[in-house]
Amino acid sequence: MVNGLLSLMAYLSSEYFATGKVPERTGNDHPLVAPYGLFRSADGQIAVAPSHDQILRRFLDALDLGWVLSEPRYDNNTARMARHSELRELIEARMAGQPRDHWLRVLNTAGVPCGVVQDLAQVFSDPQIAAQQMVIETGWQDGLAQKVLGFPIKLGATPCNLHRPVPRLGGGTQEVLAEAGYSAEEIARLADAGTVLRS
Repeated sequence: MVNGLLSLMAYLSSEYFATGKVPERTGNDHPLVAPYGLFRSADGQIAVAPSHDQILRRFLDALDLGWVLSEPRYDNNTARMARHSELRELIEARMAGQPRDHWLRVLNTAGVPCGVVQDLAQVFSDPQIAAQQMVIETGWQDGLAQKVLGFPIKLGATPCNLHRPVPRLGGGTQEVLAEAGYSAEEIARLADAGTVLRS
């Protein structure tokens, strides 16, 4: 997991390797491109990723803000990065007039990469999440149903499987201690002393 997270920091690590400077935190904004990130609409946030000038032009034109790119203070990425807060205010002032679904339709039609920002209730009711089997229903050892996260890696020949139900507190203690080399007598003594829970 650590390797995967580091690989997602390619921009930041490249800057650090080249300059030796620790990059500043940018929150939901992109560290090298502006505007890029989360933008508020009338009823929620939208993630927008205009990664190059052509897509940025589509994004701003879709908002009727195409004039921005002819302004010297916004006509190149360096200038936009220096004024990213005021540029965000312009964009959000425009987007505040319509709900999120409106802007998603407009931006998708314009060919601008974008998506909704969802809470966990929305994420776990998403049809794509269901199709990817990212919620697994399993049982406690006493048979009650319990939902857990599915496996992110999908392998055709050797699929991931959940082999044991989720244990209750102390569940499986004796088996784990036995696998660790404790004798039955030692496990019983620990349980009698209240050092471990009986399963």
